[in-house]
Amino acid sequence: MPNPPADQPSQYEILERLIIESDIVIDAAASYRVSHFLADLAQEHGKPYLWLTTTHGAAGGVVGRVQPSKNRGCWHCFQRGLADGSIHLPADAGTDEVQPGGCSQPTFIGAGIDSDVIANQAARLAAATLCSGEDAGYPDFAWDVAVADLQRDGLSIAPEWTTHVLAARQDCPDCSGQA
Repeated sequence: MPNPPADQPSQYEILERLIIESDIVIDAAASYRVSHFLADLAQEHGKPYLWLTTTHGAAGGVVGRVQPSKNRGCWHCFQRGLADGSIHLPADAGTDEVQPGGCSQPTFIGAGIDSDVIANQAARLAAATLCSGEDAGYPDFAWDVAVADLQRDGLSIAPEWTTHVLAARQDCPDCSGQA
């Protein structure tokens, strides 16, 4: 998109203003680049950042959060945990029914009833994050990242969640001073 007229804010300025005015940033974009951008922008403004995504075929998913007030790890620490295996990847159906990416197209085919499990857990985590420290608020979780497996060997299973505390990592340029 071309630059806006001089008297109108850019898309970046609009997004930044929305983040500044928000209590939490919730990212369900399922795009590494978008998540990278939103995680950094939320961190820059000291806002809690929550992400959720499912895998191919909705065989699994991830829900996670960064809470700047808790001084733990960041989204980049999460990515490093996935890379080194300290946080396991969720189940992935690896289906051949992947639709080419585009702005208005789904990136894969999966059942909504499976994706709902991930969305519901994200809603619970968002409520807990927003109520953190409140006496009568929604109770918090002892973890920051939850990985769900919803299928195994091509069969549906009851959701199996594995949780992790998102710790600051020495190999993360943003968090290495906290680790």
